[in-house]
Amino acid sequence: TFNWYDAITGQESPYDDLGHGTHTTGTMVGSEPNGTNQIGVAPGAKWIAVKAFSSAGASVQDLLRAGEWVLAPKDAQGNPHPEKAPDVVNNSWGGGKGIDEWFRPMVINWRAADIFPNFSSGNTGPGDGSVSVPGNYPESFAVGATMNSGNLLAGFSSRGPSPYGEVKPDISAPGVAIRSSIPGGKYTGMQGTSMSAPAVAGVVALIKQANASLTVDDIEDILLVSAKPLTDSNYPTSPNNGYGYGLVNAYSAISAIVNGIGRVQGQVVREGQDTENPTYQHTAPTELYANMTLPLTIQVQDNVNVRSVELQYRASESAEWQTVAATRTAGDYKSGTYQAVIPDAIQAQTLTYYWRITDYGQNVVTSDHYAVPVKSGISTGYNQDFESQPNGWISYGFNNSWEWGVPASGPAKAASGEKVYGTNLEGNYDNYANMSLMMPPIVLPEGNTYLQFKDWYSINNFTDDFTDYGHVLVSIDKQNWQQLSRFTGKSETWTERQIDLSAYAGKQIYIAFNVTSDGINTSSGWYIDDVALSTTSHTTANVELEDIQHQKLLASQLENKLETNKREVNPETIQPTNMQNVMAPTATITPTAVQPMTLPLEATVSVLESGRSVATNPSDGSYTLMSHPVGEFTLRAETYGYYSADQRVNISKNGTVEANFTLNPIPKGTVSGTVTNKQTGQPIANATL
Repeated sequence: TFNWYDAITGQESPYDDLGHGTHTTGTMVGSEPNGTNQIGVAPGAKWIAVKAFSSAGASVQDLLRAGEWVLAPKDAQGNPHPEKAPDVVNNSWGGGKGIDEWFRPMVINWRAADIFPNFSSGNTGPGDGSVSVPGNYPESFAVGATMNSGNLLAGFSSRGPSPYGEVKPDISAPGVAIRSSIPGGKYTGMQGTSMSAPAVAGVVALIKQANASLTVDDIEDILLVSAKPLTDSNYPTSPNNGYGYGLVNAYSAISAIVNGIGRVQGQVVREGQDTENPTYQHTAPTELYANMTLPLTIQVQDNVNVRSVELQYRASESAEWQTVAATRTAGDYKSGTYQAVIPDAIQAQTLTYYWRITDYGQNVVTSDHYAVPVKSGISTGYNQDFESQPNGWISYGFNNSWEWGVPASGPAKAASGEKVYGTNLEGNYDNYANMSLMMPPIVLPEGNTYLQFKDWYSINNFTDDFTDYGHVLVSIDKQNWQQLSRFTGKSETWTERQIDLSAYAGKQIYIAFNVTSDGINTSSGWYIDDVALSTTSHTTANVELEDIQHQKLLASQLENKLETNKREVNPETIQPTNMQNVMAPTATITPTAVQPMTLPLEATVSVLESGRSVATNPSDGSYTLMSHPVGEFTLRAETYGYYSADQRVNISKNGTVEANFTLNPIPKGTVSGTVTNKQTGQPIANATL
């Protein structure tokens, strides 16, 4: 039941009309029933198969269905079983080069489900940057091909770097004249990175047999550190963008597990002292709203590193101060925007808060105390043109990209003024989104009330099965939501909208603009401007409600993300991503121990014997080298402008060894001279050395 899925025609019995899948599966697990002719790297391992390719190739829809089935194979009744998911999924397929992220959320979900995502690098070498999608994703493990003679790189094997600036392929395996099984009980030789990738998938199976508790990250580390480094005249150092980290080595990988692995961690610093205080900029809101989650932001800068930002708040003079840790939402460790989220339990008339900022040298700065009035909600007469900070508006959800500001894409301008709220001011919204933009609480009077706004939208409606939607939702408790209107397709012009809220007269309600997307294409999204609450109907407003047939499609669009425990969703009572009991990150701080009188360095720490290396965290100089084989090794820390330093370490089984480095600066000098034209002897202006 769980060992086969046909995403193309839905046939219940396994078949292979191309032979490609049988050949790759043989390389992974193949042998004769009596144990002879073991063509597989992991003969006897259990396997399942998913068919998404025909002689014409594969469609995006079929590949996404296949990928989703891998996450949770279904029984005969169609019930998903994530516990039946494989440990590794081999993908001997790929598309073009460059950035094309239509399958990236699937790979991310595979990793989150502890499924190792193994891919062929492609057969379009030898050009640089030719590794194909999806193998070139940072989350994918791409395999290149070597020849049988001398382990030289096969001419067809695609090269890196990836468009994300990473070394690709990750590793290499034999890919020329690979003998394996074909339909009909026969054997033949084939070549390509399609033949290389399953060899690595087989090694992953062996690794899981040796230690079933290893994570995808652990397995990736073991494969890379145990690989035999490969170089040639085009790729003189390892790792490189031809062979990756080298030739996969099953014996070394398993030996590393059996004999043990450990890790090295530490810090690379220089002499110095951090005496300069951090600085900040913050504008307090003019008003807040009761029972609403409150995100507050602050811009913080420091000359070395912003170690932590906290928010202290209380709802009355007699109340105890509460602490919320802020997280960085933009920028870097020296200059960034931080956000702290106060839970939606504030019911006092005034909220008082202040910020507490700590830098690398433990210099602490506290802001002024801010006292902000708290209101119960907005009502008729409310107008919001988004030209100034829209108090009380919040966004949340999965792959949330709602933002306030000046649009640079989509409509490219606001309906009025300069600023709007949009799903992404500079591009398309994300796949697998379920994001909501919520207005402040609305207290409706008796009688008629109309929600009026202007919008511009381009929301992908690829097919009936793969369609994104925008929804206007209403709730009285922020938990159960009713759909008031739904949009898909394109307006691509600013349009006046109106929704009658009179049925909720006398109640406090919440309104959310919600967008859900699937895993196919996305588009420019949804932009909102000039929102008002009025007692008078706007006769020119246009409200588009789709027909009931399209309503039935909504259930498949409203899951927060790609999950295996799918449930039916009533299109009349939509559930966006849950926001109740919003909790801020813990305020507990466990910083890396700071050596006195030192400052961090951005450096590289390498193991000379294995070739393994890792970059330090530039914010504090810390590093961690995971999953390294045990034994005695030499570490080297180096960075430009400083003398390198070596240190011998003994890595023990399941142990952690600490190795810290303090590097000394190389004395600086000055080189001067004149660049001249060899023929004329005349100086050359603007020359570069």
